[in-house]
Amino acid sequence: MMTPAPKPTLVDLDGEVTELQALERVAPACDCTIEPGPGQKFGWLGGAMLDAATTPQQARERASKLLVLLNGLARLQNPQHRNVELANEVYQNGNASCCVTAMASTRRIAPRDSPAPANRPAAYSAAG
Repeated sequence: MMTPAPKPTLVDLDGEVTELQALERVAPACDCTIEPGPGQKFGWLGGAMLDAATTPQQARERASKLLVLLNGLARLQNPQHRNVELANEVYQNGNASCCVTAMASTRRIAPRDSPAPANRPAAYSAAG
């Protein structure tokens, strides 16, 4: 009995149709595609690099790196190109996964009532 061919890994993208079409034109340069995904919605990133990912999170990380290159190539062709971003879904092994990750903020804001740090003048306090 033959086993069915594995389904491609696809990562959902968020952008205007014209911006997605611009990525579609440059995608072959990065050995990837912009194509319809589940429900025939246009705007999914696919390619061998994503197919080799073992988890949806890994596919999303790889897609993020590819997207930097694709947006850059599209901007070389059209300086007015607006970046396409990653959306929330990854389609892997025939299953959709939601991969929203909370970004931890590294910016710390002191409460307004706290005193200024000893190494900074009072003019730089949170209240000032």
